[in-house]
Amino acid sequence: MFSEGTKSSFTEYVTKLRLDQAAELLIANSRLPVSAVAERVGYRNVQYFHSKFKARFGVTPVQYRKSQQGFKDLQTL
Repeated sequence: MFSEGTKSSFTEYVTKLRLDQAAELLIANSRLPVSAVAERVGYRNVQYFHSKFKARFGVTPVQYRKSQQGFKDLQTL
């Protein structure tokens, strides 16, 4: 039933939620190390987190943070 309602498996759904939360943390807490972000969203292996994040967003967590930082700065003007 879950797969029919969400059009994805439970694991894919949870992974998407975790990575979306990681993306938010990377922007909201720019001084928080990527390893701490990975841990907060449930990844114990930072390399695995990097590979899953890059697969979802097309960039590494560090690249994502840098690309979004300018956008965040513009929002505060």
